[in-house]
Amino acid sequence: MGGFAPQTPQDLSHFGQSRRQRRETGEIRTVSGLGTWLGARVASPRCPILRPGAVQLCGILVCNQEDFEVAYNVSRTYLFMPIRKGDVMRRWDSLMESYLAECKQRGLAQSTISNRRRELEKLGAWLKRQRPRPQLESISADLITKYIKSRSVFRSKCTVCNILTTLRTMGQYLEREGIWASNPLRWMKGPRMYPNARLPKRIGKTYLTRLWDYTSGLPEKYYRQKWLAILSVLYATGLRRGELERLDLTDLKHENGTLLVDGRKTGRERFVPLAPAAWYCIDAYLPYRQNYLEKTGCQRETALFVNRNGKRLSGISIHGGIQRLTKRANLPHVTLHQFRHTCASDLLENGALLPEVQLILGHEYIASTMRYVHVNSPERRNAMVMHPINDMLEGDKNEALVS
Repeated sequence: MGGFAPQTPQDLSHFGQSRRQRRETGEIRTVSGLGTWLGARVASPRCPILRPGAVQLCGILVCNQEDFEVAYNVSRTYLFMPIRKGDVMRRWDSLMESYLAECKQRGLAQSTISNRRRELEKLGAWLKRQRPRPQLESISADLITKYIKSRSVFRSKCTVCNILTTLRTMGQYLEREGIWASNPLRWMKGPRMYPNARLPKRIGKTYLTRLWDYTSGLPEKYYRQKWLAILSVLYATGLRRGELERLDLTDLKHENGTLLVDGRKTGRERFVPLAPAAWYCIDAYLPYRQNYLEKTGCQRETALFVNRNGKRLSGISIHGGIQRLTKRANLPHVTLHQFRHTCASDLLENGALLPEVQLILGHEYIASTMRYVHVNSPERRNAMVMHPINDMLEGDKNEALVS
């Protein structure tokens, strides 16, 4: 029997008000320990006033006027409690989970969702440590600015921009849900980023040779062939960490000598040609991979590179493995992404065209590839040969030899 209008007591006079009005006057009451809003109406023909969670808590199914009066008399002792300071912050965890579920439905990568979860958990813990503890609806721009300042100490500009992006999108979600009247982060600007301000760091040829020599001398054959294949694919193709992690056996196209790279980051798949030396390393690794999967009982694993348990090798494990190899080879700090910079720089240095390097790296805009021109430009090196200083010092050089 939906649509009945019970004669509510004086305590329920706030049911006729809007959610925002009841928040402003402080007349909203919550279920203690559960954070269930009792004042909001729900689209339920059986219970137009009480939420299903509140009815289940009382143990009474409200279907008519009499049931409502019984449920009210049973639950009034603990359902309608005044809000204590800080109780509203208990809803942060549930709102965060709802926001992350929305991000997952939008198709964001799991790594992005994990990063946003960590940042929002830090924000929630920081807010709960404040005294007096703020209410979720009353968080001001000054409070958010104070948190951003505390998180920006000894952080790079890129990290600060990522923090602002996470907080801004969470603020938009709270605004859509009616928790915030406006998003104070909408007009907050992050630090100005200059993509070409810093030149990409490449790995020197001497360091690459020493890394290859050390990896070739590993005693265990399976790990030796696996890491030789990983290093060769990284240097030959310049793949990103996620692209290397998601490579499957079916992505190896032996008939035309290419790798099929997924388009999770760029939105477009691409074929990347593989050098013969890299193909040799992969072919040498595949038999050891099959034997290892049979040993671990994971013959159905489709990943190209697997870990000690026979499962897909994660990007974090690849990064950690490269760190261990470089440390044991007595090399300076080398990151996985530096192989991508080195691949692009060496290709341009050896005469590859800029559009070809763009397609290999998977850049959407050629401006992203232009940054490697500043690292190695054969034309500029040839131009310096024509500098007049060469003729001026040539005579001084001859005189020094004669004397």
